[in-house]
Amino acid sequence: MKRKFALALLPGAVFISALSVGAALGYRVNLTQSLPLGIWQKTPDSKGAAYVEFCLPEGQFSALVREREYTPHGTCPEGLAPLLKPVAAQAGDLVVITDKGLSVNGKPLLTEAIREHDSKGRPLPAMKPGSYPVPEKALWVISTYHPRSLDSRYYGAISQASVIAGMRPIFVFNQKEDYALVYR
Repeated sequence: MKRKFALALLPGAVFISALSVGAALGYRVNLTQSLPLGIWQKTPDSKGAAYVEFCLPEGQFSALVREREYTPHGTCPEGLAPLLKPVAAQAGDLVVITDKGLSVNGKPLLTEAIREHDSKGRPLPAMKPGSYPVPEKALWVISTYHPRSLDSRYYGAISQASVIAGMRPIFVFNQKEDYALVYR
C-alpha cells in the first residue's frame, strides 16, 4: 500500500522538480490568458524585448489587484506574482486612448473602448481618454491576446526598473494570429 501511494505521488514530485529546475534556468510556465499558454524563457537583456516580466507599480492599483485577487501571490514588493506582457510602446512613443480604442504612434492597437468594469461588474480604474507620451525609462505593456488583460490600459506606463526580465516564447499553445502582431 505504501509503495502504491509513493508511486502515485511520483509524477507530481517530478513535475514540481522540473518546474523548480526550469525556474532556476530562466524558464517560466505561463498559465494566464494574457498570452499563449506554454513555456517562456528569460532573455539575456530586457532592453528592446518584445515581452517583459515585471512587477506592478506599488500603490493604489496594486492594492486593488491584491484585494480582488486578480493575480496570485508572489515575489513582487506588493506580494503579487510578476506579470508577463508584450511591450506596446517605449520611451518616445505616443499612446492615444479614445472612447473607440487605443493607438500607438497612430497605429490602432485596440479597436474597442477600454473596459470600465471587471468580469464581476466591479469598477476598474481605467486610463482616461487622452494622449500619453511614454517618458524616458518607461514602457506601456498591452496584450491584445485577451480582452480582459490586466495591462497598461488600467495603470499606465510602467518603469523599466520594475522589469524583471525580457521574455520570449519557447513552446506555446493556443497561438492566435494577432499573437505575431508587431507592436513597435
